Amino acid sequence: MEKQILRIFNIVAIVCGVMLPVKADVLLNATNFPDTNFRSFLSTDLGVAEGGNITTAKISAKTTMDCSSKSIASLVGIKNFTALTSLSCRNNQLTSLDIAANKSLTYLDCSNNKITSLDLTSNTKLTSLTCNNNKLSALSLGSNVLLTYVSCGGNQITALPLAQNVKIATLLCSGNQLSTLDLNSNTLITTLKCRSNNLATLDLSLNKALLTLDCGANKLTNLDLTANTAITSLLCDSCRLTKLGLIPNKSLKLLYCNYNYINSLVLSSNTALADFELSPNGRIIHVKYAENANHPASSFYYIPVSEIAGKTGENTGTTLVEDGFDITKCTNWVGATLYTTLAKDIDGVAEGTQILKLSSTSVSSINNGYKSFSYKYDTGNSGAPGNFYLDWYAEDADITTAISDVSEDAVKVYAAGGNIHIEGIDRVAVYGINGSEIYNGTENEIHVTPGVYIVRTPSGKSYKVVVI
Repeated sequence: MEKQILRIFNIVAIVCGVMLPVKADVLLNATNFPDTNFRSFLSTDLGVAEGGNITTAKISAKTTMDCSSKSIASLVGIKNFTALTSLSCRNNQLTSLDIAANKSLTYLDCSNNKITSLDLTSNTKLTSLTCNNNKLSALSLGSNVLLTYVSCGGNQITALPLAQNVKIATLLCSGNQLSTLDLNSNTLITTLKCRSNNLATLDLSLNKALLTLDCGANKLTNLDLTANTAITSLLCDSCRLTKLGLIPNKSLKLLYCNYNYINSLVLSSNTALADFELSPNGRIIHVKYAENANHPASSFYYIPVSEIAGKTGENTGTTLVEDGFDITKCTNWVGATLYTTLAKDIDGVAEGTQILKLSSTSVSSINNGYKSFSYKYDTGNSGAPGNFYLDWYAEDADITTAISDVSEDAVKVYAAGGNIHIEGIDRVAVYGINGSEIYNGTENEIHVTPGVYIVRTPSGKSYKVVVI
């Protein structure tokens, strides 16, 4: 009956001078579907024996396909399924993916493959794209203006232009090589995760709908969230932030800002804060030796409080602190004591000068050339105590050893595919959240179970990695 109807239509079309295309059955064979595992999947999924016909009725009725985790290396033949609106082919061995003929697709998940390029110019109906954990170096989405969800993390993408994608509400682009991210056109974004990139700046002034932000493990030295008053979750750990103002962000419930260069933090207005991680936070400084010609036996190492409070500039040799740092809000000193000098305590230092006097234990137990001392800073929020630290380097050769210098600009640490990935450095140590060392070596891909880990470089720089 179907063939008779088509024949009648074609006769009419010929009379009118137009030839209508006729859909034909497709053989399920190696010619049309070269990949053995893809053929096996289709045979089971469609109920068609290999070598048999996939009828036009089956092709037209097939709108959703999930061939994930089938060890498929090629999806050649997918073009026949032009009615597909949803395709999931994650966790396979794909190196390429041609879906130009699948123009009805609204949902695509091709994550956890080895795809090096992805052409989506024909897929203008896409609203959801997941292509994370591949080998993409570029991603062009200018034709996909209906996208509301984009997940492209764990690739090698260096640029991500999104000016045309004004409907995006969720953007997950962590673990790439982005040095810039322009979101001025994406005012509907509520969730942004862009950690483990090379971002030195991040302008979110127009993204007032933002609720969740994870921008950790970047090169950020400043983060202005004045316009983002609706934000409830903020992860900005392992950056280069010297200060963080959160007074306007009264809806904030989760805050991870550890592993930065922040010496104090005011959280008095963040009364909704329930989950937080502030420590360690602090900066690298150099200590001074208290030389006293009259009392050489009482010599000690110290840091002038003036060098902790109020300095600005690069994080070398002096300490950078948040504007408004108040030494009187610091308590619970460990490894140092707040001290006011007496007459002739230190040659060249006036009586009444506030210093931090390092304990003899701190000096004698120094290893790897550095030592930390810590303090608790009154954040103004009794539920969020601020624990901060100062890493100090002594210049006296008798108590310190050299540390191999590492260019942190070149170091990249991120989680992808259940592994911790290391780039730009030869050796790292990995610690569990409880402080136990679980790895120390030179591998650049470390398999771990889901959880939170700290990765430390030989220079002492630490990164927090969340593996899911």
